[in-house]
Amino acid sequence: MAYTLQEIYAALAAAQNGPAMLLDLQNEVSNLRSEAANQRTSKQKVLQALGIQDGAEVDTAVAGIRTTLEALKSSGKKPDEMGTQFDQLSADVKRLSDELAAEKQGRQQEKDKRIGATKMNKALAALQAGNATNPEVLTKLILDNIIAKDDDSLVYKDGDKEIAVEEGINSFLAANPWAVKNTQKAGAGSKPPAGSSSEKDLDKLSIEDYIATREKVD
Repeated sequence: MAYTLQEIYAALAAAQNGPAMLLDLQNEVSNLRSEAANQRTSKQKVLQALGIQDGAEVDTAVAGIRTTLEALKSSGKKPDEMGTQFDQLSADVKRLSDELAAEKQGRQQEKDKRIGATKMNKALAALQAGNATNPEVLTKLILDNIIAKDDDSLVYKDGDKEIAVEEGINSFLAANPWAVKNTQKAGAGSKPPAGSSSEKDLDKLSIEDYIATREKVD
């Protein structure tokens, strides 16, 4: 199931420190959109200077221009003014190539950030639904197991198997009881054992310390 940007924003806002993370994410998305718009404007100017129509096969057109330039340069028959034009056209071709590469990189970075946010929110939602002890910390522990397919859908990598994210996280919680909240109430007058998780602020522990603490308790 693919989430909309609004659903991602809503889920992120509900998480711990969500409002601050949501604001940072919205600012970053806005910056990326502005950069992409500036890159498109610059690309259009270069395309117009080269006489390439918008929507044409740009890579093919650039390759054709480069081939023509190389043929003219190697012919030895161009006058001095043609050499000047050649240098200018060569610079335009290089600039166009750089613009295209930058635009492609920008699109990939925006895609990576969007998928990263979706993975984070999907993992948090599944951990919270599974009554995980500390969803924010556990998300960092299992996030690398969640991968994006070519169609941007997310799956959970469990060994050689690819399963639904919710199924994978439920399997992780079942295999690691220390990661699940103990909903049983202690008897009257009972006291938690020394060094138990009730005596520690687990939210402030690193993943390694968190796991070590839970193993001692359980």
